[in-house]
Amino acid sequence: MNLQTTSSRRNLHYDLLRILACTMVIVIHAPMPQEGWYGPLLSGLSYICAPSIGLFIMISGALLLHKSSQDNFDTRAFLSKRFDKILWPTIFWYTLGYMLHYCGIPNSEYGVLWFMFTLAGLYLLTPILSRWLRAASRKEVEFYLILWCVTLCYPFLKLFFKM
Repeated sequence: MNLQTTSSRRNLHYDLLRILACTMVIVIHAPMPQEGWYGPLLSGLSYICAPSIGLFIMISGALLLHKSSQDNFDTRAFLSKRFDKILWPTIFWYTLGYMLHYCGIPNSEYGVLWFMFTLAGLYLLTPILSRWLRAASRKEVEFYLILWCVTLCYPFLKLFFKM
């Protein structure tokens, strides 16, 4: 089954992953009851859905690296377009959060926009990573991916070894 349409060159695999990630985010943010037989079941489901945020970031990275790998890539236009999309919403929501916090309304914390800074970092790294990926050999990319995977295991290694 070919999930990539020919007219728009849109990869529908990414759309399916987005649907999965959206569903997972909804499950994570749904209130979990603490009592009854279904409490542990729903809590376990929440843990299973925890990778949704990483999935969104990986999809964004894959799409951005694909666009930035083209020869006619303009870094200034890329960054300008992307930062316009996150700058104004971030300013709006921080201002609203500040006003709600100032008025004494609970749950108006600023930490809910942490992902905007993650996106900004992803946008800043994309032109650098894209150029490196075009110039690097397959073995170099594999080496750094393996090294990265090893560093991801450090928290688990600390459980077994004193570090």
